[in-house]
Amino acid sequence: MVGAGLPKYWREAASLILVASNRNPPVKNIQLGNFDVLMLKRGKGSSFLPNAYAYPGGVTSEADFDARNWTKVFSRVRGFTDLAKLLKPFKVPGVRPPIMTNRECGETILSPEIAFRICAIRETFEETGVLLVCNNSDVDLTKPVERLQGRVPPMAMAFTDRDFDDQDWRNRVSGDASQLQDLCLTFNVVPNIWALYEWSNWLTPVLFRVTQPPEKPRRFDTMFYVCSLNAVPDKSELYTDEIAKTDVIVVSN
Repeated sequence: MVGAGLPKYWREAASLILVASNRNPPVKNIQLGNFDVLMLKRGKGSSFLPNAYAYPGGVTSEADFDARNWTKVFSRVRGFTDLAKLLKPFKVPGVRPPIMTNRECGETILSPEIAFRICAIRETFEETGVLLVCNNSDVDLTKPVERLQGRVPPMAMAFTDRDFDDQDWRNRVSGDASQLQDLCLTFNVVPNIWALYEWSNWLTPVLFRVTQPPEKPRRFDTMFYVCSLNAVPDKSELYTDEIAKTDVIVVSN
């Protein structure tokens, strides 16, 4: 998703690095980190980088940038009618990458600081079944959001509810990204954008020469975020994505 009229040599995407403390590390040495990372292993039949390990994530959708509908969600659940006021905790000093500045935001287009976080949360749910949302009491917005600057960020928790059919909602969101808005309104939650910490922006290297914009670009301009979970879900609680030919794994460090 890039500015109107610009050639599309790549697609915009968001990815999420999910980490959690390993309570039973293979090596009891704090200098080695002793944490778990949730990753995906692409199947050998995958159309893009088969057999490679990757973090959950994927391309953006227009629904991620739908300011009007997301304002309804955040207004009903958290009481926010002006999403611009949510941007202060996410401001990063210095020059921002083009992916964060190449569109005009307003009443219809959501700020990329929020939209890319929503995309990362949505794609992680689609690919792993882990849903990062919060309700009106989960996040204290009167306190500044801690950044990863030598301080331990607050832990996030994957959403659970006895009436939540995660497989059904996962299929619905995978088929239509705007269904994440319906999910939030149904369970009175919002994407936990406050738990995602900006890590890096990465553009896929040039693997082969392209003389004109391809119909479906194979390069991705990706925003990476980090989220610290209270615990990585058990393997039995995660999903193998048959459509994307990926398997969910937990890597211990």
